[in-house]
Amino acid sequence: MTVLHEPPTLAESVREDLPPAHVSLPMRNLALALVAILVITAGVVVALIAFDSGPFEVHDSWMNVPGAVQTVEIHDSWMG
Repeated sequence: MTVLHEPPTLAESVREDLPPAHVSLPMRNLALALVAILVITAGVVVALIAFDSGPFEVHDSWMNVPGAVQTVEIHDSWMG
């Protein structure tokens, strides 16, 4: 007599292919620290780019000139 077995479900077959989900605590902490460093670095880079490309432009030629009047230009194209 032949016994018919149902094929495994997708969840069961995937579960069999995956390695154990146990990750040591120091490795998890290291991974979280690396992710935090990347997120903070990306935030700083975005902030620097946003600050540098803002509507206020101070020309370097006016820096370190005794008695010079430093001006800030606001271009109409940046006003929206």
